[in-house]
Amino acid sequence: MEPSPYYGEYQAAWGYPPSEELYVPDKPGRDLDESAEARSRKVYEDYSDLAEFTGREGPNIGPGPFEEQLLQRGFIWAYPASIGTEQSTGCPDVGGENEIEGIKTVVDWLNGRADAYDRREGGQKVTADWTTGKCAAMGVSYNGTLANGVATTGVSGLEAIVPIVSISNWYDYYRANGHVASRMDMGGLFDFIMSRENGHVCDTARERVEEGQDRTTGNYNDWWHERNYLPDVENIDCGVFVCHGIYDFNVETSNTSKLVNELREHNKPYRVWLHQGGHHVPIQREAWFDLLNRWYTYWLFNVDNGVMDEPPVTIEREDGSLTAEPDWPHPETEHVDVNFTPGGQTQGGLVLEKSNGQPVEESFVDNPDIHINSHANADESEHRLVYTTDPLEEDIRVSGSVFPDLTLSFDEPAANVTALLVEYDETGGADIVNRGWMNPQN
Repeated sequence: MEPSPYYGEYQAAWGYPPSEELYVPDKPGRDLDESAEARSRKVYEDYSDLAEFTGREGPNIGPGPFEEQLLQRGFIWAYPASIGTEQSTGCPDVGGENEIEGIKTVVDWLNGRADAYDRREGGQKVTADWTTGKCAAMGVSYNGTLANGVATTGVSGLEAIVPIVSISNWYDYYRANGHVASRMDMGGLFDFIMSRENGHVCDTARERVEEGQDRTTGNYNDWWHERNYLPDVENIDCGVFVCHGIYDFNVETSNTSKLVNELREHNKPYRVWLHQGGHHVPIQREAWFDLLNRWYTYWLFNVDNGVMDEPPVTIEREDGSLTAEPDWPHPETEHVDVNFTPGGQTQGGLVLEKSNGQPVEESFVDNPDIHINSHANADESEHRLVYTTDPLEEDIRVSGSVFPDLTLSFDEPAANVTALLVEYDETGGADIVNRGWMNPQN
């Protein structure tokens, strides 16, 4: 099944102004209990124009490439719409317990543990007599995120999931290191997906989203914790096939790396496919579909086809070739520290040797109007610091994560900090390999 909030007529996306000043605590005990209306705007005052909605024009519900590959191989496809979307009732809570419970109930119905009806009121019971009950869940982005959440409930009958460029912790998605920067936040996403009829009944639910997301401080709280699936990975009772693009700047790769770390820690069966693209399915489609078919054949039909005896990691390399590896990061990867040398406003050094003298102390003045690509390509600037190695004499591979270890001070009470990992070609042209940011208050 492919659960989704996108089967209904979703609305135009909107966001919050990026120019808002950062939160600065002015005194202990500051009252943050201002109303939801005071903190943000609503997109719609009246949802009644959606009351007659019966489906979006266009093929937003299959068949897509997944079905075309799998239906002919003996699989059945189901499309559960998450609560508050399309023809579903209830209200979205954007990755919360109610949303996950709604999709979990579909698995229960497929296994005869929950009732379904052909009408919302007064209808006849409908049984899923066309299925064995063995179920898999998959999807791209939010769809795969729902699969992650349902898997962490440990529901019986869910045998496998395939989350593709999906979220494992919503706080990491919208608040990476406490950074309140995303123009579209959980409140905007609520409005984007909420396509049920009589939508005004969900006004209170939307207010809870606005309050819980806390764009004021950006702090991790109980509301965000409910949308963090990583602490519940120990409950997973199915195979997990994770796919992600290493250049996905929508759902960052940290959502996959942290999920894989937890799966490994709890001895859960997993496979990983990393590709050279962004927020989409793998580039090498034919090979990926072949592995997907064998994955589902093993977990849903109990066919011992050797898929679990193969190396668990497939990586699409830069030249398009596929590499099978024993784990990710590669088990032979060694942690390497590199150190700065002065000169960052032009080009400081990045060396293996540790300095025996004083630490490098350098400063810059932020200019938010300059794009990160311009910072990386500038020969000289007072608005950023750059540190580079000498030209590499042989290829260097980074497998895993890069961690900036910095001591920082600021002349303002609040700030955001961005760090980039950049590769420079022979002409000095910059290619941003990865990036991260932080609000040091959080």
